[in-house]
Amino acid sequence: TAGPGGALAGAGPPAGAAEAVPGGGSGPRWRTVAFVAAIVAVLVLAAGAVVVYARQGWFVGQRDGTVAIFRGQPGGVLWIQPTLEERTGVPVAGLTEAEQEDVRAGKVQTDLRAARTYVEGLRATTTTTSTTTTTSTSLPPATAPPPPPAPSVTTAGLAPLPGGTRAAGGGWPVPTPAGP
Repeated sequence: TAGPGGALAGAGPPAGAAEAVPGGGSGPRWRTVAFVAAIVAVLVLAAGAVVVYARQGWFVGQRDGTVAIFRGQPGGVLWIQPTLEERTGVPVAGLTEAEQEDVRAGKVQTDLRAARTYVEGLRATTTTTSTTTTTSTSLPPATAPPPPPAPSVTTAGLAPLPGGTRAAGGGWPVPTPAGP
């Protein structure tokens, strides 16, 4: 017999069926959604930290046989490679062995200004070592030429001055005092 509302009296939910939860539904529960959101947030934060670390920092390295300034970490971090910021034109081959090793390994600097200062030091070393030349020639020691001979003055044929006499040894006429 049917009761009010057309339901059969004594009839309940079919056997094995779950009872409906008020406010619930057949979708995923809120705890599952929160857990997945937390995992995604951690992964995004970790990826962001890797990108920030890989992009911070400066170093002086080499590109195509010349010294260059890079932004990032020498050798890169995971999938993120350093970016070339400046080409300097300083040839690596012109550096000392120690400087070449530093540049090939990636000489880490604190900022762009420090990297530029380091490169200027390399440039000065390269200029100094590439322009220094030594030549030896054997020249006689420098001597001054002898002075020209002094002109000789003779008094031969000169008449004594009035009131004077010839100096001893034939020198210039010397005046004599006038007598009383």
